[in-house]
Amino acid sequence: MIQVPLLIALIVSNLQEIEKKLLEGGYNKGIDTPIEKFRKRAYYYDQAGFEWELVEYLSDRPSEQYLYE
Repeated sequence: MIQVPLLIALIVSNLQEIEKKLLEGGYNKGIDTPIEKFRKRAYYYDQAGFEWELVEYLSDRPSEQYLYE
């Protein structure tokens, strides 16, 4: 049986502030992400082991929001 990790993503408006609160709350940071022109991303694990992706878009254009450079 192949196990696929579960990833849940949320769009946020102030990633830096949310990251601060998550770290203060004892959440574990996931992988580091590259610096991107049109979005900021961060990954965190909750106490149940689920990985959450937090995304703050810096553009209103979908073509830029989903651009992987």
